[in-house]
Amino acid sequence: MVLLDMGALVAPGWIALAVTAVLGACIVFLFFNMRKQMRNIDLPVDQQRVSSGPFSGDGPVRNPGDSRSGADPV
Repeated sequence: MVLLDMGALVAPGWIALAVTAVLGACIVFLFFNMRKQMRNIDLPVDQQRVSSGPFSGDGPVRNPGDSRSGADPV
């Protein structure tokens, strides 16, 4: 006999499995519901911000006197 051998007394029950399955089903339901709601979002496009965005092709506007620009002031 082993001291504190509770292998026969304690075993995982079906309730824990059922709770885990219900929580997993809730997470899947919430994930699909979030995807549906994200598809319904309609963001307005601000034309002023699009033309001055980082990928607009203009390049950064630098002040010649700015020490952070890397250019020597003349």
